[in-house]
Amino acid sequence: MVSKFARESQESLVAVIGASGFLGRWVFKKAKERFGTDRVLGVCFSKKIQEDYVDFEEFVSKYLSKVRTLIITAGNSNHALPHQDFEKTYLMETGYLGRIFTSGFHGHIVYLSSAAVYYGSKGIVKEQQVYPVKDEYGLAKLLAEHSLRCYIRMSASKAIVYRLMYAYGDGERPTRLLAMVKKSIKTGEVLRVYGTGTSYVNPLPAWFVAEILVRSTELVETQTVDFDIFNLAHEQPLRVIDIVDHMKERYALKYELCGPESYPVDFYVDVSKLRTILSKMGLAFPNVWEEITKYVEGGERVA
Repeated sequence: MVSKFARESQESLVAVIGASGFLGRWVFKKAKERFGTDRVLGVCFSKKIQEDYVDFEEFVSKYLSKVRTLIITAGNSNHALPHQDFEKTYLMETGYLGRIFTSGFHGHIVYLSSAAVYYGSKGIVKEQQVYPVKDEYGLAKLLAEHSLRCYIRMSASKAIVYRLMYAYGDGERPTRLLAMVKKSIKTGEVLRVYGTGTSYVNPLPAWFVAEILVRSTELVETQTVDFDIFNLAHEQPLRVIDIVDHMKERYALKYELCGPESYPVDFYVDVSKLRTILSKMGLAFPNVWEEITKYVEGGERVA
C-alpha cells in the first residue's frame, strides 16, 4: 500500500525498484529507516503485489515524476537463464530502464550490477580496466550497464553503479554458499562444494550492502562525473575453501569437494575506490568473520 503522503506529495521521493527481492527488501527497509516511510516507494514487477509495494507500470504512470532518486536492485540473478535465452535475459535487464527514461525521468540512479562482468578474468580486477567477458551472464550485466550509461547521458542525469560480488543474509536463496553452510551446521548434513573451493566470494552482509546503496542516494547528485562504477565486496579476499575450513574448525562442519564448478571465480575485485566512498559515508568494512558467525548462528539482522 502506497502511503497517502507518497500519493499526494509534491516533494521528491526515493524509489527502490526490485523492492520485493532478496537485496531489495533490505534496501527498502534501510531507506525507510533513513528517509521515513512516507518518503520511500517500493516498486516490484510481481503480479501479486504485496502491501507496501507498487506495481512497476503504476509507478511509471503515477509516481515517477515525483522521484528524484532511484535505487535499482532489479537485475536477473538466475545464472542459467542467459545461457538458455540470452535475448529474454537482455530484455529483463534493460527493458524497464527504457520505460523509465522514455517516460521522462531526469533524476539520478544508484544501480546494483554484478562483478560477473569480470567472469573469465584472473587475479585482482579494477573498475577502470576493460576485461573480455567470457560468460553470457556477465555479458548481460555489462550490456545493462552500457544501456544505463547511454540513458544517463541522454537525460543529463547521474548514476553510481556497484558491481557486487556476493551478499548474504536473511532471505537469500537456499542454494547460496552461506545459506548452505548455515543449514549444514544446523542439520549435520555434509556440504557439497563444487570444484576445488578456490573461487573467491569476498562476502558482505546484506545489511551493509543496503546501507551503502541508500547512503549513495545522498552522494550521487554531487558526483563530479555523470557515471561512476565501484566494485562492491569485502576488502579481505576470501575463497570458498577459506570459509568452509573456518566453519569446519569452529563448528565441525562436514564438507566434500565434488564435481566441476559451473561458474568458477578466479578473480577478486579491487576496492580502493570503494574505500574512498565509504569514507565519505562514514562507514567502514565490518569484521568478516564476526558477521558470518552472526549469520550462521542465527543472530544476524533481519530485513
